[in-house]
Amino acid sequence: MKTVNKIFFLCAIFIAHVELCNSQIYKNEKPTSNNYSKVLKTTIPEIVMPLVNVDSLLLADSLSQINDTLKIFRFGVSLETDITFENNGQWELLPDSNRIWRIKIIATGAYFTNLIFEKYWLPEGARLFIYNNLDTLGAYSNANNKTYTKFAIGPVIGDNFTIEYFEPKNVDTLGQIKIIKIIYAYKNILKSFGSSGNCNSNVNCPLGDEWDDQKRAVAMILTNTYFRICTGCLVNQVVGADELQPYFLTAKHCVDDEDVNTWIFMFNYQSPNCNNINGPTYYTVSGSSLKAKKGTSDFALLQLDERPSPHYNVYYAGWSRGGIYNWPSSGTCIHHPRGDIKKISFEYNTLTSTSRFGIPFFPSSFWKVDDWDIGTTEPGSSGSPLFDHGKRVVGQLLGGYAACGNNKSDWFGEFGWSWNYGNSSDERLKDWLDPYDTDIGYMDGTNPCYNDIVLQNITINPANLFQPNNEMTIRATNNIIAAGNNTNVTIQSGSNVTFVAGNEITLLPGFSTELGAEFHAYIESSNCSSPTGQKMAHTLDSSSVNDSIHEKEINTSMLDNSSNENTFINIFPNPTSNYMVVQYQNTEQSVTSIYITKLDGQIVEYYMEKKSQPQGYNQYVLHLGKLVQGKYLLTIERNNKKETKKIIKTE
Repeated sequence: MKTVNKIFFLCAIFIAHVELCNSQIYKNEKPTSNNYSKVLKTTIPEIVMPLVNVDSLLLADSLSQINDTLKIFRFGVSLETDITFENNGQWELLPDSNRIWRIKIIATGAYFTNLIFEKYWLPEGARLFIYNNLDTLGAYSNANNKTYTKFAIGPVIGDNFTIEYFEPKNVDTLGQIKIIKIIYAYKNILKSFGSSGNCNSNVNCPLGDEWDDQKRAVAMILTNTYFRICTGCLVNQVVGADELQPYFLTAKHCVDDEDVNTWIFMFNYQSPNCNNINGPTYYTVSGSSLKAKKGTSDFALLQLDERPSPHYNVYYAGWSRGGIYNWPSSGTCIHHPRGDIKKISFEYNTLTSTSRFGIPFFPSSFWKVDDWDIGTTEPGSSGSPLFDHGKRVVGQLLGGYAACGNNKSDWFGEFGWSWNYGNSSDERLKDWLDPYDTDIGYMDGTNPCYNDIVLQNITINPANLFQPNNEMTIRATNNIIAAGNNTNVTIQSGSNVTFVAGNEITLLPGFSTELGAEFHAYIESSNCSSPTGQKMAHTLDSSSVNDSIHEKEINTSMLDNSSNENTFINIFPNPTSNYMVVQYQNTEQSVTSIYITKLDGQIVEYYMEKKSQPQGYNQYVLHLGKLVQGKYLLTIERNNKKETKKIIKTE
């Protein structure tokens, strides 16, 4: 067996077949016009949007919320427009035969704006920026093209901004955009942080210390039909790590009559500590598709159009179907009340299964929080996840009467009802979160899996790390490459950043760490999920790198790789705390035994359940709850061949 693990600092490198995992927004990338300031015109055309009667909108909102138990929150109003390259703006030909198009938009009095595109398609090499003296979003590129051509950008802070489009010469097809709406934010939700009730606790207060993983799954939603705020979270699936999809759970009443194709999902909008400090607003993903929804438990499952970039540091929350599997003895809600920075609320008593708002003769498909012990929920919290005592999602917020200063109740749609009480895949969760029909009752969360990561044009600073101790971990199963190709990756003073990769970490010219920054790199097994409580971080020096290589060689030296040429086993999730699925292809060579051993070869006991699977596969569900935490070897034998894989059992 040969194990090669490397961390490189290189002056140049040829990179082939590496997926570029950029974020949707390259924060801190400067508009292309900066490079041509001496030849471009100093004035550009302007579009002034109609004035908005803010007082009448605020009055309407106050009246509508008097008896509204559904906790949604309106923040803006739509201003119709029709902006294209053909009928607006100004084209300028550059000396190198490339060209730039620009236009300025003025929406007087808006706290921020979102842009809704009916058509967005850029050719390779083209770049789109939105900027003003307060903010820069971009560059957007052909990586943001979608099959349905819709797109959304925002939020853009301030009431005026410039749209800039750069198009290189000799493109095969000209770019196309059509902006049909400017969403005018008349509530200052992104600057008046702390606008929610004073009984709420910031998620990074000491009360939230044990929820560092789960809070990374939660995002604020900016809808673009009724311009409302909701909350939701990424959820894990019973699939292999490389099959994990960005499925996002929220409330059905948030998606009703909405075009989710143009929704904006804002991750990490939170204070880095217990104080009301404004969070970053640019960790966004634009667009989604609706996979399933049903009013019986008021759930909706979306698939984000783009996987959040590695430096978003997201988490896919675990879940429990509750009931006979695990009745929730407490409840914790992570949410964005009134569009505020992320908050956390606690109910320390056992949840009650009841009907919608307790209405008689309706099915008991909702968890009732009798009275929040710490915090509350408010408009904007709709769709937010309710976690049980095991830190697994058991529901999403419908609404209720709870508020700061009262002892009233809230209701959350039960995950167990959402699981399989629909008549088809568009009315239930099981088809999407358990596509192999393992029928497991609960599942832990996981970090996302990336095979190869290339980081470019990213500045990491304490102000945008949004985590306690200003920490961020970026993980890849294979390689991480930072900077290169005339780009920069800068870790600023006060930041604590860790790279974890299974094979190589390559730091190219343009990568830098400032004095006072803490940077770690760690070569770890290609399993991209970190066991709970195990911190995968080592300072970058020869001793720590050699230690990790030595440990890996010891732990894998017992593996029998005789059948590697014809690998047929798929195991997931791995690591796991309870269940593991072993899936294999039907072949003429039947499986004769499956067993688990400690690293010293001692066989351990577990319960195994066989489940048939169509389309040429068989599978077993292994119940590992009684195993102690640690590393094991799983072996499948078929006639004269066997295959062994390392598995990890967590708490």
